[in-house]
Amino acid sequence: MSSIWGEEFTRVAGNGKVVDDGFSGEGQVAARVALTRIDDKDEGNITLRSPGVWTFAHEVNMGPQVGSGVDGLSIVVDRERNRAFVGTNTLVSVVDLDLNLVTGGISGLSGAQFSLALSEERGELYVWEGGHFLLVFDLNSLEELKRIELESGRDWPSRVQWNRERPILVDEESDRIFMGNRSSVSVIDLVHGSIVKKIELTANSLPPGDFNNLQAITDLIADNGNGKIYAANPDKGLIEVIDAKTLEAENPLDPVSPPVQLILDPEQPFLYAVGYSRLVKFNLTTQASEANVPLRDTLPGDIFFFQTPNPYAIFNEKDRTLWFGEGHRNGLVGSSVSAGVINGDFRPPALFIVDVDQFEAPTPTMTWPMMPAALEIDPESGEVLQLGVDNRLNRIKLDEGALRTDSRNRVIPDAAVEIGGDPQLLNVSEGKNLVYVARGAHGGFFVLDNEGRIVSTAEGPPSLDIVVSDHFDRAYVFEAKDRLGIYELSTLRRLNATELTLNSDFFSTSVSQIQPDPRRGVVWIPSASKLVKLDPVNGRILGEIVLEAWEDGFPAYTDANRLTAYDPVADKLFVVRPGTDGNQILTLDVVDLENERVVSRIDLLKAFDGVSDISWILDMAFDASAERLYMWAMHGSRNEGKGHRILVIDTAREEVVDFVDAPGEAGVGFNVVFDLARRVAYNGRGGFVNLDTGQIGELVSKGDGDIGLNRLTNTIYTVNDTNRKLWVFLGPAGSETPPPVAPAEVEAEAGDEEVTVSWSSVDDPTLIGYNLYRQDRPGAQFVRINPQLITETWSLDTDLTNEQIYSYQVSSVGQGVLESVVFSETASATPEGGGDFRMILLRRALSVAREDSVSAPISLESLEGFGEEIGLTAVGAPEGLEIVFNPDKVVPPKVTELRVIAGANAPLGRFEIDLQGTGGDRAQTARVAVEVTAKELAESVLTLELDREDVVLGIPLVVNGRLFPGLSDIPIQLDFRGARGDTLITSTVDTEVGGGYRLEFDMPFADQWSVTASWTGNDDFAGITSRTVAFRGTSGQSRITATSDLADDADLGWIATLKGRIHPSPGTITVSINVRDPDGIERQIDGVLSTSEGFYGHDLRMDKEGIWEVWASWKGNDQLLGAVSPVITVPVQTDVGRVILLAGGQDSNRDVFWPTSNYLGNLAYTTFQRRRLVKEKIFYLNDRQEQDVDRDGFQEDVDDKATMSAWADAWTWARERVNSDSPLYVYLVG
Repeated sequence: MSSIWGEEFTRVAGNGKVVDDGFSGEGQVAARVALTRIDDKDEGNITLRSPGVWTFAHEVNMGPQVGSGVDGLSIVVDRERNRAFVGTNTLVSVVDLDLNLVTGGISGLSGAQFSLALSEERGELYVWEGGHFLLVFDLNSLEELKRIELESGRDWPSRVQWNRERPILVDEESDRIFMGNRSSVSVIDLVHGSIVKKIELTANSLPPGDFNNLQAITDLIADNGNGKIYAANPDKGLIEVIDAKTLEAENPLDPVSPPVQLILDPEQPFLYAVGYSRLVKFNLTTQASEANVPLRDTLPGDIFFFQTPNPYAIFNEKDRTLWFGEGHRNGLVGSSVSAGVINGDFRPPALFIVDVDQFEAPTPTMTWPMMPAALEIDPESGEVLQLGVDNRLNRIKLDEGALRTDSRNRVIPDAAVEIGGDPQLLNVSEGKNLVYVARGAHGGFFVLDNEGRIVSTAEGPPSLDIVVSDHFDRAYVFEAKDRLGIYELSTLRRLNATELTLNSDFFSTSVSQIQPDPRRGVVWIPSASKLVKLDPVNGRILGEIVLEAWEDGFPAYTDANRLTAYDPVADKLFVVRPGTDGNQILTLDVVDLENERVVSRIDLLKAFDGVSDISWILDMAFDASAERLYMWAMHGSRNEGKGHRILVIDTAREEVVDFVDAPGEAGVGFNVVFDLARRVAYNGRGGFVNLDTGQIGELVSKGDGDIGLNRLTNTIYTVNDTNRKLWVFLGPAGSETPPPVAPAEVEAEAGDEEVTVSWSSVDDPTLIGYNLYRQDRPGAQFVRINPQLITETWSLDTDLTNEQIYSYQVSSVGQGVLESVVFSETASATPEGGGDFRMILLRRALSVAREDSVSAPISLESLEGFGEEIGLTAVGAPEGLEIVFNPDKVVPPKVTELRVIAGANAPLGRFEIDLQGTGGDRAQTARVAVEVTAKELAESVLTLELDREDVVLGIPLVVNGRLFPGLSDIPIQLDFRGARGDTLITSTVDTEVGGGYRLEFDMPFADQWSVTASWTGNDDFAGITSRTVAFRGTSGQSRITATSDLADDADLGWIATLKGRIHPSPGTITVSINVRDPDGIERQIDGVLSTSEGFYGHDLRMDKEGIWEVWASWKGNDQLLGAVSPVITVPVQTDVGRVILLAGGQDSNRDVFWPTSNYLGNLAYTTFQRRRLVKEKIFYLNDRQEQDVDRDGFQEDVDDKATMSAWADAWTWARERVNSDSPLYVYLVG
C-alpha cells in the first residue's frame, strides 16, 4: 500500500510494468502510475509530467545494471569463485569471469576511485573508500563485516592525483594488512580491526597536505622467503625495506631509477623496479642494481606521445617475461581520453615484452588495447586483465601463441568486459521514437526506446558520433578520423565504410553535420575546404563543392567550424565559414545545391558590435516558414564577461537582424538543440532560452554532454560526461503530442492450440496500427507477439499449449511510433484440445540377420497431463518377421523395448514398419526401417542434434551429429519437412574424420519443421536412420532462459548469480529479472545488460530460507519479439533431496549404445529439474561433459565423466549432504 495526496492506493501492473519503490521524497518522479482504490470501485491514471515546467524523469546506465563503473584504478581476482573486483570512481564492480559480465557491485560508499585487496583464505574483500576507513566485506555475501578506522588526518589525497590506486598488501600468515601512505606504511591487525603500527619511512619533499605527482608510497610487495616488505618511494627514488616480523624500517635500496611499481621474481632473488621510461633489475643478494633497460614509448615510424600517467607491468611466470607499458608524469587521464584514441589523436602506450633473464631493451611492435588504468595477471593461466580508460576490462591470454593486433597495431583482447559505458554523441529519430547513442571505444551504437531502455545494439568499430536518416533508412557513424560507417537502420547491419582521406581535410569534421538531401537523393558532409556529396545508400563519394579554406591554412581544433543548415524551399545550404586566424567565425557561406557553388556570404559581426570574437557556432536551425536562420554563437574570451548569443538571420535579406542572449559561460562550449515549433533552444548543460522573449531557464537537473530532442514527445535526452549516463527529461504536461487511445471491447476466443483476439477500431487520424501483448502465466510480463504492426482489428495467436490460460492486451500506435500510454482491458482465454502423448524412436533403422533379434528403446512422453494407458502394435511386418513390445501396454512417461525377431524364413531386404500407439482418444504413429540380412551386419548408429529448437527466419539452423562407426567421406542425407507448407527439402553432407557431420540450414519460411538424417549403409554396416527432431521456425520470435548458480552448500545470505541467455542473440540489450522470495514478495530488476552473444547475469543475495522463484524477460525490438522465461526455483536452506545420475558408456564411434544412454540420461536430468531438483542438487556423470542438457545456454550440467573414480566422488558428495530427512535418488542408465 502507498499513498499520494493523502489517498492510499495499491500499486498494480500497468503496461506490463510494476511501480517498485513508491515516490521520491524530493522533486518530481516521471512515471505513469495505474491507481486502484482499496474499495475497487473505480480506477484512474495520472501522469507526473508537471504543468509549466520540465521534469527530470530518470537516468539510464550506459553500462551494467548495478552501476556504470568509470575511471577505475584497481583490480583484484577471487580465483576460487572466478570473479574479479574492479574499484572504480562510483562503485566496486563484480565481474563474473565465466560470463564476462558485471553481475553485481558494492555501491553506496562515500568515496571515489576505490582501492582493493582480498584474502581468499579469510574470505574477505578490503576496500579503501578514499577516506578514514578500510571497509571489510564477506566474499560470499558481499555484506560489510566491519570498518577499520585509519588515521585521523588524511595521509593520502582524497582523489589520487596521479591516477594510481593506494597500495594495500594482505599478509595472510600474520593476519595483517599493510597500507601505503605519503611517507609511511600503516600496519592493520585484521583480527582486532585496528592499526597496530605506523612505520615511518624516508620523508617526502612536500609538507603534509601538499600532494604533488607521486608524493607517496605507490606500491607494496611481500618477500615471504626473506621476511621483508618492499615499498616503492618514487619521490625519493628508493625501495623502502620493512622487516615483516619486527615491523621496523631497514636501510632502503637504491635502484638507480625512481620506482613506481615493484615485481618480485618468484624463482630467483631479483626485484624488478618499474619506473618512467626505465625498467631496473635489482639483485636482492648483492643489494645492487644488476641491469636496467631504457624504454622509449615509440613505434617504428611513429611520433612520440605523452599518454598514460603511470607505467604498468606484469610478470608472466610461464616464459619469464615482463609485459610493460610506459607512463609519463603529465600523461592523460579520464575516460574522455578514449575519444582521442578513436580519432587517432592519441594512442595507448607501446607494449614492451622483456625477457628477464636476457634483460635487453626490445623494439615494440604493438600497443596495449587501450590506455591502462590497472593490470593483473593470473600466474596459473597466464591471462592478463587490463582495465582501460574506456571502462572495459580486457582479457588477454598470453599462452596461446602470437597476439592478434588491429590495423593500428593495438592488441586485440580475447574478451572484453564492460565495466562502465563509454557513450559519446547521440541522435534522436522522431519517426521511430528511438534514441541512438555512439558507444565510443566499445564499438557500434546503442538503440534506446523513448523511456531510455536499451532495446538493440549495432555491433561495429569504435564510434564517436551518429546521424540517422529515416528517409534513407541509414545510420551514418563517425567511426574514426576520416572514416564514416554506413548502417542499414531497419536491420542495424553495417553495410560499408567510406574513407574520407582528402589530405586531412576532415580534421574538424563532425558527422552530426551530415545533411540528407532527399530532393537529389544524396547526403552532404562538410570538411575544412569542401562540401562533399555522398551516396546515401553506400557512402560512396559522388562529388564535391569547393569552399574557401581558412586563410592561414590550418583549421581550428573544433568540430563546430563547419556547421550546416538546409533551406528546403530555396534549396540552399548554409555553411559556417571560419575567420582569419582559424578561431573566429566571421561569415556564413550560402551554397546553391542545384548548381553546386557558393553564391553569397552573410556577415556575422553585426550581432557583436563588430568585435571579431565569435569563436564558436555551437548549432544552427532554419525556420522555413519565417525564412529565419538561428545560430547559437559563443565568445572565446572568458575574461571579457561575454557569453553566448543566438543570432537571428533573415535569409531573404542575407543579414543578421536580431540576437538573443543565451545561457552559457564565455569560452565554454556545449551541444545545442533547437525546437523552432515551441520557439525554444536548449544546451547540453541544462540551460534553455525562449527565442521570442529571451527568457532564460534551466532544466530540473543540469547535464554536461550531448543533447537530443524528440519534438513529438517533447522529451530531451542528454549524455552526462561525468557519470556516462543518459538523462531523460520530460517537457511540461500537455506539451507532448498525445498517442491514440487503446482499443475497447477486447475479446479472446479459444480454439485448439490457438486463440483469436479481436477489438473495436480506434477513430484517430494519427493511428497507424495496433500491438498485441500476451501474458502466458499470472504475474508474468505482457510481451508483444506481433512482429509488424497489426492493421486489422483481430489477430490469431497460434502454437499455444492447451489447458493453459493466456491473457491479452492491445495498444494503439500512432505516427512517430507513439503508443497508447494505457493499454486495453485484459481479455483471457484457455485453449482446449485434450492431452496427448509423443512416441519417440531412438533408433529409426534396425538391421537383423535371419534367426536373430535386435532391440531398440521407445520413449513415450506425456503432453498436457495425458495419463491414459497406451497400447502398442506394429503394422506392415512381413511373414517371418515378428515385432514384440515389452511391455506392450504402458502409461507415459515410460521407456519400453521394441524387439525385432527374424525367423529362418524371414525375407531378405528392407521393410518399412509402422508402430502404432493408441490410448484414450489419441493415436500416434512412428515408422521404423528394418533390414533383414543373410549374414549379421555390424550395427551402425546415426545421431542428430540441433543448436536450438526455435529458429528465426533469416538465421541459419546448425544441424550436426555423428555416424558410428567413425567413417569419413560418407554421404549423410538430411530430410527437412515443413508440416503446414507440406514441403520436403533434402540436403546431403559428407562425414568428416571420426564420423562427424555439420550442416547449416536456411529455413525458407516460418513453419513447424522436422529433420531426419539417414545413411544407406555398406557391405559391412547396416544402414541407419536417426531420430526425427522437431524445431519451430518463426518470424522474429525469440526465447530467453533463466538459471542460477547458487552453491549447493551455500549459507543463508550468500550470493547467487541469476543468469541466462537470449536465443537468437539480439546483441547487447537490457533484460528484466523478476524475483519472488519465499515470503511471496516480488520485485523486478530492470536494466540488466546482456553481452553481444545474448548472455546476461545479475547477483542476488539469497537472505531468506525457502523456495525462491526467478524468471527473466526482455522487451523485444524491431528485429526480434520479446520473450519471458520459464520460472526457475532456487531452494535456499531448504532440503529437496539430492540426485546421483549416471549415463554409462563412452562418447565414441565404437560405442553404438552411447547415443541412447546419453538421451535417456539427459531426459532423466530434465525430469528431476522439473521436480525442483536444480542442477546444484544433481551430480551428473556423463562421458560428454560439454553439453547444455537443460538448454539454458550454459554447458555446466555434467559434473564429471562416467568413471569409477568419479562414481566414488559422487557418493562422497552425497554423504556430505544427505541425512535421514533428505531423500537421495540414484538413477543409472547404460
